[in-house]
Amino acid sequence: MLTAEQEAGAVAFRQHTQLPLDDCLYALQETIPQLSRSALHRLFQRHGISRLPAPEPAEKKMRL
Repeated sequence: MLTAEQEAGAVAFRQHTQLPLDDCLYALQETIPQLSRSALHRLFQRHGISRLPAPEPAEKKMRL
């Protein structure tokens, strides 16, 4: 069970870094040792950030 403060920190971390779930888990387990992958995924789902946005396509180079 995470505290509201821990949840807010995890959500802010994900939004700021845009890291994948496993990378977030690895980084956050240092400060929240009881954090599990499934709990983190459920938290991200509740806040609508479980899926990262698709990368923007690279701009096409203009030919001269």
